[in-house]
This record gives sequence, C-alpha cells and structure tokens, in this order.
Amino acid sequence: MKVLKKLFVSEEPDKQIYEILERGKSLLEKNFFDWAAVEFNKAMELNPELATETVTKLFQEIQGGGNPDAIISLGINILQADPENIELANLIGNAYRKKHDWKRAENMYKHCLKYDAENNFAIYNLAAAMAKVEVQDGMAVSAIKDFEKMSDFVLPDVKEGIENLIDMHQHFAEEKDETDNEKKSEEKQEKEDTKLPENLDAAGETNQSEEIKETKEKYEEKSSVNVETKDQKEENQPESSSIDPLKTFNYITSSLEKESTEEENALFTLGIYCLQHNEANFAQRTFKRLLMREKDNVDLRCFLLLAISQNNEIDKAIETFQGILAKNPNHRYSNVNMGILLKRKGLIQKSRVRFFTTFKLLERSQGDYDVNSCLEAADKFFQEKREKKALEIYEPLIPEISSEELLSRIAGLYLAGKNWDGAFDIFRRVLRKNRKNNEAREGLKSIYTAYLADTENYLKK
Repeated sequence: MKVLKKLFVSEEPDKQIYEILERGKSLLEKNFFDWAAVEFNKAMELNPELATETVTKLFQEIQGGGNPDAIISLGINILQADPENIELANLIGNAYRKKHDWKRAENMYKHCLKYDAENNFAIYNLAAAMAKVEVQDGMAVSAIKDFEKMSDFVLPDVKEGIENLIDMHQHFAEEKDETDNEKKSEEKQEKEDTKLPENLDAAGETNQSEEIKETKEKYEEKSSVNVETKDQKEENQPESSSIDPLKTFNYITSSLEKESTEEENALFTLGIYCLQHNEANFAQRTFKRLLMREKDNVDLRCFLLLAISQNNEIDKAIETFQGILAKNPNHRYSNVNMGILLKRKGLIQKSRVRFFTTFKLLERSQGDYDVNSCLEAADKFFQEKREKKALEIYEPLIPEISSEELLSRIAGLYLAGKNWDGAFDIFRRVLRKNRKNNEAREGLKSIYTAYLADTENYLKK
C-alpha cells in the first residue's frame, strides 16, 4: 500500500491526528482491522473533515482488492460521517455477506432503504441476505427473475403418468361411447325417415328435380366438412382434458391392486393433474389417501397444501407451510411454491426470500427439484466406478445428506483424492450422529496417519 504514504502530507500538519491516522494505517496493513477502526474513529472525533477525506482515499484503494474486512473497517468510519451514502452502505452490506455475517449485512441494506426506500439493489440484496445467499446487486436481481414471473405452481413432470391415466380412462369410457353411438344412429334413422315422401311412384321418382339432387349433394358435402372439422378439433384438443377426475379416482381405487406401486403412481399423477387443472377437492382427496400410507412424505404434504390453497384457504396453507419449512428447510417444492403463495398475497419481499432460497438449493442439485433423483444418478456413477462424476453430484448436496453410509462413502472418495480436510469434516459429522460408527473412526485414524506422513516428508526437505 505505497499510496498510503502520500496521504498524510499536508501544508499544515496536525501532529496528533496524523499520528493516529498513521497508527490506523499501520494496523490496516497488518490486517488488524478492528484496531485500525478504533484509531480511525479517534481521528474522526478530532477532525472529521480531514479524517473522512483520508479514510475515503484509503477505502478507494482497498476496494478493488476485495478484502471484506478492510472494506468494512474503513467503510464504517466513512458512513458515520456520511450516513446518507447509500452506495457505500450497500457495499459494506455485500462485504458482510462475504464473511457470512448475515445479520450485519441485513442492517446495512436496511440502512440504505431508510434513505432510499426504492433502491433496487438494496431491496434484492436484503432478501438475498435473509436467505443467506451471496449473489449481489444486478446478479441478485437476475437470479430470481424467472421465479418472480411464475404464476402457476411448480409441480413434478407427470406426462408419462398422464398417458397411463388416459389409457385407464378408455376402459370406463367405452360403455358411454357405445351408448352415444346407438343414440346417434337412432336419431339419424329418424331424420332419414321423415325425408321420404308418403306416396312414391315411378313417375315421381324419374321426374325428381335437379334441385333436390344438388341439395342432397350439398348436405353430404357439408356433413363431410363438419366431420373433418370435428376430427381436427379432437386432434388439436389436449388428450389430458378428457380425464374425468372422479371416474379415474374410482377406477384406480377399485380396479388396481390396493397399495401397489401401480396404484400409488396413478393416484400421484391424478393428484398433480387435478392441481394443474384447479380440481382442488379431488386433489385433496387423492393426496390425503396417499398420506395415509406415507405420513412423513414432505412432497405429498406440500402438494396437499397447494390443493387447500386453491379452495380459497391460502392463509391456512401459508401458515402450515411455515411449519413444514421449519422442519424441512431444504425442500425445494415447498420453498418455491411458498414464494408463489406469498406473492399472490402481495407479500413480495417475503416471496423473494423464498425464491432466493430456492435458487441456492437448485444450484446444489443442478436445477433438479428432486434431490433423491440426483443422489440416484450419483449412486449409478459410483457403481460404474466413475467416482469423480459421482463426487460432482454428491459434493454440493453434503449439507442435505443425513445417511451415515452415504456420508462415509463421500468421505472415502475424499480420502482417495487426498482431500484430508474434507474427509475429516465428514467423518467428524458421522461420529456426531453415531459415536460408535467404526468406519468413521478408522477413517479419522487414517487421516491422522496421512497428516503425520506429510509432516515428516516436509521436515525431511
């Protein structure tokens, strides 16, 4: 920091204040940021104008270096002299977030909004800090842009299951189709009978006018066009719109094997279909039936609450979601759909916090809302001896993994890659869950041995 030496030259030096500023500069260079801040505060009391000018110059020099402690140490002093400097307050908030000091970051963004309630960066940065996400300023706005555009709930893709429901639907639709066909045939016959003349002789038949023939041809042509138009409409109409929730539910529960995988998948697909088409009552009925078998299934509880919200009980759904997220903070479907519900209620800033949380979680799972499917893909890579590829999926999800077996596997992969620190942290976590876990104990012993070997090799050099 050679430039610092030029900052204390003045035509009318004030010995005491410059000594204080020199001490502050020296402490800053040695990374004693808190002590440096104390010295700069003393200088502010003696000569606010000179101290602010000097500290501001120092701040401009260290700002590009990206040292959050230095930015905070100097920035706080400047902000005390110029509290309306919202750009600086926002920058200090970002520095706090780099240190994961989320509460102080929130306070800085609130300080910005105190003087400029419409400051866009501060608004989004505050929501990101509350979600404990590090993206800043324009990147923060962009991170949740797509989430804020959402109007419909985020639900699993059940296209394949919908096709199965349509196939089922055909079984109980056949009888109705046959009845309709018989009815149409009878109506057609009646119309043809009414068109026949009462006394039809040979002369009348041969003298039939061309006008009648043309009318008949036009009628037939028109009928043909109508049939084609109807067929086109049926082709263009989505097949899923033909699903009758009540009949489908009854068919599934009466015809499929009770509590079989087939029945479970069919009911789940029907529940999602009902949510997509605002059939709230049938959706609730379906998910409640599934929850009778899996009471702790968070996905089912989430989707049941969405169905409840569709019955004009959005406040009840939000309140219950809060309880679910308190126990399952990493559940992606609950976070994103809670954000959508909060947005519908006009609680925009709270919805942003949920969207930022979803953004963070989806980064871990590479955009997948279903963590289990991610882990299954990683397990497959592991079984195929593609450990590096498996670790790429496992690693970001470590905070969400609770299985001792899986955690030990990841620690083993770290050991194989000589990542002693990573393996050490995971084995310690396993032992906190189960102090008798032998694999973790042996793993820690191997790490101590490796550390000792590295130390001996270093000393020999």
